[in-house]
Amino acid sequence: KQWYQRRVRGLTMLLPLLLFLVLSSLTLGAQLTFKSAEISSLYDGSVDNAFDGDVSSSVHSRCNDVGDPISLKLVLSGQAYVDKVEIWPTHLNVYNMIRLDKTKVYIANSAGKETLCGTLQLSENTRQTKFEVVECPQRILGTAVYLRLEKDGMSCIHLYEVIAYGNYMIRKL
Repeated sequence: KQWYQRRVRGLTMLLPLLLFLVLSSLTLGAQLTFKSAEISSLYDGSVDNAFDGDVSSSVHSRCNDVGDPISLKLVLSGQAYVDKVEIWPTHLNVYNMIRLDKTKVYIANSAGKETLCGTLQLSENTRQTKFEVVECPQRILGTAVYLRLEKDGMSCIHLYEVIAYGNYMIRKL
């Protein structure tokens, strides 16, 4: 009888954890919101255009031909597990796609430590879909999304929208 009571008590203690895991899995991939943004060198538009939900407004960094990094930092409205980042480039001709191609996407935690989510790969398919998705190899806990171009040549960050998907660590009720 005592053995049975310990088993039931153990299962009862696991029930909240199992419920949390099930509910968390039901909301995988929810759209996250950004509260602010910064760009290393603004040329045109407003940096807030990168997350305003309007794919007709854009942000454009200065172009770099000497290899200095160009970055866009988007601060999440709360700590979240990020699964993927969707990027909507502005100009879909070959020349401008080359400028944004190979952009690295990082997720930064509250201490500022960055983890690579992936690298933007623009292709002919981008012209059809109008956006590309960078999938993180695993969920990454963070407070900010960074887009960083670190290549030589005429590299620029010019885009309509950045959308992150995942789950907030603590849900607001």
